[in-house]
Formats: sequence, C-alpha cells, structure tokens
Amino acid sequence: MKKFLKYIYSYFLTIYIFESFKTFKKIKWNKIDFFFIKSLYETKNNKIIRDYFTKNKSKLSRFNKKSKFIGLYDRKKIVSSGWVYLGKAWKVEEVDKNI
Repeated sequence: MKKFLKYIYSYFLTIYIFESFKTFKKIKWNKIDFFFIKSLYETKNNKIIRDYFTKNKSKLSRFNKKSKFIGLYDRKKIVSSGWVYLGKAWKVEEVDKNI
C-alpha cells in the first residue's frame, strides 16, 4: 500500500533539474548563507542542517550514493535546498526515475 501511495504522490511533485559546473563561488547575501554539505559527517556541524536531517532521516542515505546537499539558509531555517549528484546515472527517488 505504501508503494502505491508513493507512486500516486509522485504525480503531484514538481522537481527542478539544473546542470552546473563543478566549481562554484561562496555566496553571501543579506542574512542568507549558502551551504554545500559533502558528507554525513558535515551534517553535524550546523544546527540548522542537523535539525533538517533529524526530521528527514531517510535522506541521509543519499550521501552514500555520491550526492551532495546544497542550499540557502537564513539565521533560523533553510530557505531552499536540493541535491547535487556527480556521476553518470542518477536516480530521482521522489519520482522513482533514472536520469
């Protein structure tokens, strides 16, 4: 039943896919900070990130699949986030599709 509900739910999701280069600049706007988490260990260094993964424990396994967590946060919460994958075959788990 859970698999069926996840399948139905996947039709209501919007997933944006971007392509980028491997290099980037650290950006800082007024009260907004950029973060780039490369490993499971790095999730423990920041309270905001640690709280996010406390609520979303299932996403921690993505670090074992060559994915990196990236986003923006203000002083109290994550404003925008996503995953970066470095490799050839990427599986988008939310919609169960390979790219």
